[in-house]
Amino acid sequence: MASSWQSKLEDSFNKLAEQVQSALTLDVYTYVTDINKPDDAPDKKRALAETHLNPDGDIRQSVPGTFANNTITVNQELYDVHLKAVEQAVITRKEMLNYVKDLLASAQS
Repeated sequence: MASSWQSKLEDSFNKLAEQVQSALTLDVYTYVTDINKPDDAPDKKRALAETHLNPDGDIRQSVPGTFANNTITVNQELYDVHLKAVEQAVITRKEMLNYVKDLLASAQS
């Protein structure tokens, strides 16, 4: 029978594995907010752009566009803000995964 500390360690590693699995898929949303509406208003905010990065490298990205005369125009300022958020999220995820990797490597030593 496993000791108490072994059970706690196993539980901790299982929780860590869940967190790592969660971190492998990255979702970034950029919202617009109506500051004149109360915080609990159902239409206070609306997602304007979103990006989903999957562990296999697939990326799904949606940004608002205007369609006219067979031309699609995207709000470049909004796209730039959203892109910076995606870049920061990727950096943060990479740092977290490297931390976990280092933690696991030190646990094996």
